[in-house]
Amino acid sequence: MELHNWILRIFISLVVFLLVSALVIPHLMDVHPPLFVEVLLWPMAVMGPVIGKVLPHPNIGTAEHPVYEGTPIDLLVAFALAGFSLLLYPVATFFLLTLLAKLAKRNAPARE
Repeated sequence: MELHNWILRIFISLVVFLLVSALVIPHLMDVHPPLFVEVLLWPMAVMGPVIGKVLPHPNIGTAEHPVYEGTPIDLLVAFALAGFSLLLYPVATFFLLTLLAKLAKRNAPARE
């Protein structure tokens, strides 16, 4: 396979994006998604609680029994984090293929 062609690397990255999206998107709103979805969305699991601490969460309960409700902002942030998690894989694939192409070019014997 000729990885020196950047169009091929973009095409492979697009295929990776479509495959990961096809696996993850049907399970985005699941309460307990399958394990492979949790593994693919690990950036969301890491950054979600950190970002969630700075978002406003109104107390709709009493002082003795607080109940915090999710807001539409939480949903938007969750979709943004899911999008970031999905885009991470094709970008990483493109950079890895570029690195492999450069290594293969450097290690290739000189043609005379």
